[in-house]
Amino acid sequence: MAIDFKPDPQSASPLYVQFAQQLARAIHEGEFQADEALPSERALSESLDISRVTARKAIDRLVEQGLIIRKRGSGNYIAPRLEQPLSRLTSFSEELGQRGFKPGSKWLTRSFTLAAPDEQLSLGLATGERVARLERLRLADQVVMAYEVSVLPESVL
Repeated sequence: MAIDFKPDPQSASPLYVQFAQQLARAIHEGEFQADEALPSERALSESLDISRVTARKAIDRLVEQGLIIRKRGSGNYIAPRLEQPLSRLTSFSEELGQRGFKPGSKWLTRSFTLAAPDEQLSLGLATGERVARLERLRLADQVVMAYEVSVLPESVL
């Protein structure tokens, strides 16, 4: 597995964020197979000319996002993608309706803002790109069942 990293000297983002973003993008684009082992942090730091701490922090971010699995004593691996047929997906409202509840929602926030660093990483956005932030309470018979936050790139709206 060849991992390529090209830091952007103009970016205000730290190196570990840039590396995590580029690695996440490569994973999403299918450049790595599920359960494929990543090189060790030491090997990454040597081959990419970054510190071991930078490699570790980037991998930690991707572990938190579920893109990489850390196996103690064995190393880091690309997480398998969990796929569900679209024909089986149901919405929150449909699910509640099927269970006999009256679904509802109450909007808390609907705004456009600059993407936070973790949102940039998750959505593959560049520094300075804007997102739509939607927050609402999901209700079943007027009882709060869930707090939902959605963040969408402005470019898809």
